Amino acid sequence: LPPVPPPVTRIAWVSLEPNHGAVQVYPRDVAARIEDAFKRTDASVEIGMLGATVCFNVGDADCHIQQTANGRRDVRRVCMSAGENVQLSIFKGSHAWHFGSGPGAAEVVE
Repeated sequence: LPPVPPPVTRIAWVSLEPNHGAVQVYPRDVAARIEDAFKRTDASVEIGMLGATVCFNVGDADCHIQQTANGRRDVRRVCMSAGENVQLSIFKGSHAWHFGSGPGAAEVVE
């Protein structure tokens, strides 16, 4: 039998709409810009959408945010194999939805 190729790892960048808790996937070109900056270990990158900037490792590793003049939202880098479902934990804080575990955390499958 021929060797089985390793699964292809794909990277997606997603944000969490802070008012309703909807996970939003960045378009491919924007995600590529974010990923390039992340790999260069830049502190942030302007993404060319609505004057937004994604800031990396805010507070601790893997905690990223998108900042605009109107506010901010959580951002996550998601690694997956082709065809794999992804589960993200979200919770409603006192003023907005966030990624991570907290009181009343829920799992979202995308």
